[in-house]
Amino acid sequence: MKKFLALLLAAIMLIAMVSCGNTPDEGETEEFENEEQQKEETKSPFTFELYSANTVVITGYTGSYDPHTVEVPEIIEEKDVVGIGEGAFYYNNSITEVVLPETVKFIGKAAFAGCTLLTKVTANGVVEEIGELAFSGCTKLESAPVAEGLKAIASDAFYGCTSMSAITLPSTLTEIGARAFWGCTSLTSVETPASLVKLGEQAFYECSALASVVLRAELEEIGERLDVIKKLKRKYGLTVKDVLEFRDNAKLELQTPDFRTYFNDIFVCEDGT
Repeated sequence: MKKFLALLLAAIMLIAMVSCGNTPDEGETEEFENEEQQKEETKSPFTFELYSANTVVITGYTGSYDPHTVEVPEIIEEKDVVGIGEGAFYYNNSITEVVLPETVKFIGKAAFAGCTLLTKVTANGVVEEIGELAFSGCTKLESAPVAEGLKAIASDAFYGCTSMSAITLPSTLTEIGARAFWGCTSLTSVETPASLVKLGEQAFYECSALASVVLRAELEEIGERLDVIKKLKRKYGLTVKDVLEFRDNAKLELQTPDFRTYFNDIFVCEDGT
């Protein structure tokens, strides 16, 4: 009996020693928790995918739910960030401003669509292309990266941006897509550059505050349902063909009083000189 009790006591002591050896003390537990917290804090809020061997595009964002400014990094995992991908910030209703690095060259389809608190997007470099629906529904957007070097604004890019009151189209712009500025009700005037060769249909439709659109003689293609042409047709009986014929002969026709009368208070065409 005594031998049994001795063995039982020895077993209990052994179990206790093993348990004590495997249980971290308070200091070790705190250190582990701090390490995990640091990992969580340093985790990037950006998701991305490869665009080429040495470049990536931003595909998503998981930042704070409180209103804040987002600074897109120039480099992720030693690769240049060259674009904001499709739907990357789609309906993110906490971002108020976005700063793009010098490396970003394009903004993809619906990249910032529905960001109702977004007021400003600044680019430190040259954004060459703004994609379809890129900023549609950004009702508080006042400033966007429309600057020298921009080549194309795709269809519906600024659809319903009701707070955008002014925009200067750069001399490098060649194309504005259909409905690009549809419903920009605060926009008061637009002057297209001589570089523009294609203007999509209804590009400035429902821009109720728009007093004039200046078109250049270099313009080669106008969407057949462009709202300003509809106004011409209603007011003067002009057809799209009539307007394009005027454009083809702009350098001569600009000197005639009749031409200016037709376009008075609707839009003015210039020869770009």
